[in-house]
Amino acid sequence: MVDAILSKRRVDPEKVDQLRDYFDSLDDRQELFERGLDLEEVYTEAAFLQDDGEGPVLYYYIEQSDDFPPELDREDIDDQDLLELSAEHEAVLNEVCLEPARNGDEERNRFETLFFASTIDRRA
Repeated sequence: MVDAILSKRRVDPEKVDQLRDYFDSLDDRQELFERGLDLEEVYTEAAFLQDDGEGPVLYYYIEQSDDFPPELDREDIDDQDLLELSAEHEAVLNEVCLEPARNGDEERNRFETLFFASTIDRRA
């Protein structure tokens, strides 16, 4: 099964270009990013930016295994580039967004999933 998550975080208006530049830089590192998704049992990640009239908003969509998070110990990952990308990803999002990613109250920034269907077979 798949757990589909859509979350929303306000972005500092002065840091929108930094956010765009970061996601543009991922184009050159997509293979590395996708290796990280595979380790985390995440099938899809997508980021969208919108100005809702009150300022910029980052919408982040994730499809992950319903067994997420996997029992994964960072010390067991021997790919230094992957570890650095993971740390960079979290740092950039925490820097440009006005709300922290993991504040214990992240459910308030998630949308309720009413329906999900896909033609892609994601079973192991």
